[in-house]
Amino acid sequence: MATDVFEYNLVSFHLVKGICAKCANMDFCACSFVAMLWIMPRVTLKDVAQQAGCSPGVVSAVLNKSKGNIGVAQATRERVLEVAKVLKYRPNHAARALARRRTMTLGLAFAPGITVKAGALFQMRMIQGIESVCHEHGYDILLVQGNQSDSVESALLRLAPDRVDGLIMILRNQLNEHYMDIVEDLKHVVSIGHTIDGDTYPAVLYDNDGAMMLAIDHLIAQQASRIGFLGECRSQPHGDNLARRNAFRQILTDRQMTVNDQWIHCRDMRADVCSQPWAGDAFREGYFGTRYIFEHADTKPDALVGYNDLAIAGALRYLTEAGFKCPQDCMLIGVDDSEFCTTSTPTLSTISQPLEAMGQQAATMLLQMIEQDAQNFEARPVTTQVLEPKLIARESTGVERVM
Repeated sequence: MATDVFEYNLVSFHLVKGICAKCANMDFCACSFVAMLWIMPRVTLKDVAQQAGCSPGVVSAVLNKSKGNIGVAQATRERVLEVAKVLKYRPNHAARALARRRTMTLGLAFAPGITVKAGALFQMRMIQGIESVCHEHGYDILLVQGNQSDSVESALLRLAPDRVDGLIMILRNQLNEHYMDIVEDLKHVVSIGHTIDGDTYPAVLYDNDGAMMLAIDHLIAQQASRIGFLGECRSQPHGDNLARRNAFRQILTDRQMTVNDQWIHCRDMRADVCSQPWAGDAFREGYFGTRYIFEHADTKPDALVGYNDLAIAGALRYLTEAGFKCPQDCMLIGVDDSEFCTTSTPTLSTISQPLEAMGQQAATMLLQMIEQDAQNFEARPVTTQVLEPKLIARESTGVERVM
């Protein structure tokens, strides 16, 4: 049958040749090629099976990389793959979704203010983790995003249950209430970074309190006694950054260390800071925040904790330009473990945030929820997971470089 299909296509090509008056005398034209594709029947599993001399079940096991009970000899496997290649077999995703009652697609949505663009390492590292799990289980990702609240809402509305099997939402703050009806329609939802409606939906979170504890205890061990904080300056800070600032104050208090507001730079410490053109740009917040602290504080801090690595990179830039040495005059430590931390001079100490692992965990949890629902059985519920931070000490806190 496969041979008949091939011959039929050749005959069809000659029949439609010349449908365009301008190219009636040409041996080949775009018109005839498009017409040929339009009437070309789709090659099916049965076509591949007939040509390869085996059953459609064997072809399915080979092409879908099934892990069931069908054992396929290597010679047969190679023959099936070769025939599929020659016949240009392509899976019918619509038919597959109908048979499985799944779209084999996961939605990935970003909250307002979070966009994916070139150089957005935070988001891309998380997406890489999600993609790795989806690829392993044969799922595609449908990414939607928007800069404003209404654009995110319209994007979520496009993620109807018949388009995706579940949704991963990357949040920086609590999800707005008017999104809840949309989320409830999707049934299978996991969030990253913040919970949705309390414990109603499982989430993958980061231990911000633990991150600040690791940073401060490390600085104390390195003999720092005047520790400051570089926070976010935008009018509506992200939830993670607020949590880190609050934890910073509490942990210093618990360690009986001085909490000096002159060493803290963030939205709440300067009335005009939200209106600055650099508010929301982490690198510039770190640069101008450090400059403000060093120019206005009665005594200068001997260590600074940044709400992320970019803020600390900005701080290092200011210290270098102003003639201060790091770590001798001021130690620096951030959060995230960005790639540039290992290439700066000095190298930057940081508290790692396992972004790839957070993405992998969220995708795994979502697929578990989908599978449990498809199999219609009760299993251990999928619950919120909190991933632990890790200290990575480098030259900016006085740790010698290991080559």
